[in-house]
Amino acid sequence: MSKAHYRITKDRVWIDTGLLGVRSEQVPLWAVRDIDVRQSVLQRGKDIGDVVLHLEDPALGVDSGNMMHMGGYQASEPGTTSGTVILDNVEEPYQVRDLLMPLVSEARSKKMIERQSQYLHVNPASMVAGGMAAAPPAAAPAASGPAVDVADQLRKLAALRDEGILSDEEFAAQKARLLGG
Repeated sequence: MSKAHYRITKDRVWIDTGLLGVRSEQVPLWAVRDIDVRQSVLQRGKDIGDVVLHLEDPALGVDSGNMMHMGGYQASEPGTTSGTVILDNVEEPYQVRDLLMPLVSEARSKKMIERQSQYLHVNPASMVAGGMAAAPPAAAPAASGPAVDVADQLRKLAALRDEGILSDEEFAAQKARLLGG
């Protein structure tokens, strides 16, 4: 059994394993949904434990309510993005968890903004209208479209804040950006 080496960067966790050859795996921090620490009584005495990363599948979108569901979304980044990853026999596991929590929050925030901008740029109405020959007056729908989209986006942001995915500050920043202020 080989000892794994873990590296934490600002956007991912790298896991290097192997005796003769090193095998590297990576976990993007935006995919981490929850972090647990598991310790046996013996491990607790030595301040050693397992840090368990619970991951979500990117196809599920940002929240379980499917408000930001991106059907057909393909993970553009390599790495493990679903299931559970265990960082075993880590020294001071609670400090590792405390180190990871703000990094995960920041990475999830950035990913949510990235997904939101993709969602805003891909307007299904324009795709349907583009496929049809008749529909040149785009000025009238464009005037009413953004008002509905902004209100809808504000509702989605509020839901993300209520679920704890966004902090109050992140919500306020995104709200100000959407309202153009």
